[in-house]
Amino acid sequence: MREVASISAALLAAEMGHLVLTTLHTRDASKTVQRIVAAFPQIDQEHMREQLAMAMEAVICQELLPRADGKSRVLATEILIATPAVRQLIRDNKLDAINDVIQAGMETGMISKDASIGHLYRKKLITRDSAMQHMRNPELIDRAIIPGV
Repeated sequence: MREVASISAALLAAEMGHLVLTTLHTRDASKTVQRIVAAFPQIDQEHMREQLAMAMEAVICQELLPRADGKSRVLATEILIATPAVRQLIRDNKLDAINDVIQAGMETGMISKDASIGHLYRKKLITRDSAMQHMRNPELIDRAIIPGV
């Protein structure tokens, strides 16, 4: 889903109630939303943000990190749920604030990539170096927590 026509078709299908799953190669949830918006000409971006805010339900980002034993990889995940606050940020073009909402929204099922990576590190599934390399805020490595895990 890289060009305007396919993004528009996906949004239209979602607005009509169809389940739409797609992929984008982005680093995190906020970058995913930013890339979708940026695909459109400047003049269409406001309407597109409104459409995306109404149609989007969630963004799930995945990254495979090398296991500490070097034998395989392990999955780090970021989950953004389209809560009313997230929808408003998209409408208002405050896309950089999405990461803060993910951090604050863990009780609604959101998980930051940093929390996921921190969890993998504490479980000794990845090395500290790998965790630091892949985290958005590596200085938080010892504080990145997923509630209930």
